[in-house]
Amino acid sequence: MGEHTMKVNTRDVVIGTIFIVAIAAIFVPMLFDKPIEIDEVPDTGINQELSIAEPAPDFSNEDLAVTEPIVESTQIAELEEIRDSVEKRVDSEGFDSETNALLGTPTLSEESTETARWAIQLASFSQELSASNFVDQIVSDGYSSWVHSTKVNDSKVHRVIVGPYTSREDANTKLNELKEKYNLQPILVDFDY
Repeated sequence: MGEHTMKVNTRDVVIGTIFIVAIAAIFVPMLFDKPIEIDEVPDTGINQELSIAEPAPDFSNEDLAVTEPIVESTQIAELEEIRDSVEKRVDSEGFDSETNALLGTPTLSEESTETARWAIQLASFSQELSASNFVDQIVSDGYSSWVHSTKVNDSKVHRVIVGPYTSREDANTKLNELKEKYNLQPILVDFDY
């Protein structure tokens, strides 16, 4: 029992010594440093007088010239015609009645001899969230992909598209790669923006 008490006392002495040395290492240099004098107001060496700006001259409304709008009435009529034609082609949800695509998105159609750009329709979903989640997976796998919303028989369909490609060979190579990777039956479509 006496030996155990001696070990505890020795430990306490060592810890106390370390503590005192640490405190001394912090405060002893402060005792031997010269005090630094700090001026209350720093002297910048610049003597500057403040000047008061003169008030701006008064302007009356008569001094201001009123300009006419630059848009001519013929331009306004043309813009209204364009707006009316777009309103006739687009339904209440923003889908084009001719292409069934959401207005402002690329149009996808069956491939033809005039096709200059191709895309791959990898899958179609009725739920946009499912399509978006699949696109996130495809993008994380390193492909360029997006959701293309369209209407088929008055129902919204959200297609997962990969591409576009300027070469049919590149598009076919990617189509086969995607077919194998995701175990789906993708189709090659015409991409027109």
